[in-house]
Amino acid sequence: MPLIFYAIGFAVCYWLFDLSWWMSLLIALAFPAALGIAMFIIGMPIGGIAALVDKIKERREIKQDEKQT
Repeated sequence: MPLIFYAIGFAVCYWLFDLSWWMSLLIALAFPAALGIAMFIIGMPIGGIAALVDKIKERREIKQDEKQT
């Protein structure tokens, strides 16, 4: 299945953008890796923000429990 995506990427770069065969191959093979790295970099702060929000919620619950007792 991944070979199909690489082949489509190569075909698009080679015929649609009229790049040389080696440049098309390089782009077709490097694009999934670059996309994965970009998603990792974008996802890290989002995960960190979600963890921070959860921690704030826990602290508020603990403070409310202390006020009630």
